[in-house]
Amino acid sequence: CCNVSVSIQGCKFTLDLHVMVLGGTDIVLRVAWLKLLGPVTTDYSHLTMTFKYNSEPITIRHRSWPI
Repeated sequence: CCNVSVSIQGCKFTLDLHVMVLGGTDIVLRVAWLKLLGPVTTDYSHLTMTFKYNSEPITIRHRSWPI
């Protein structure tokens, strides 16, 4: 599926997606897409990923972690 609009924690992205049946997972972010973001900081103690998207800083938190 090409050019799919996806909202992740209020941030809108346009992604090309492949449909797969995965239990308990809404979306898997491919390394090919992540590398387009440039530097990504992952904090495993807080389960966050921080990067810039369209020149804006974005932090995504694992959904089980309090915001």
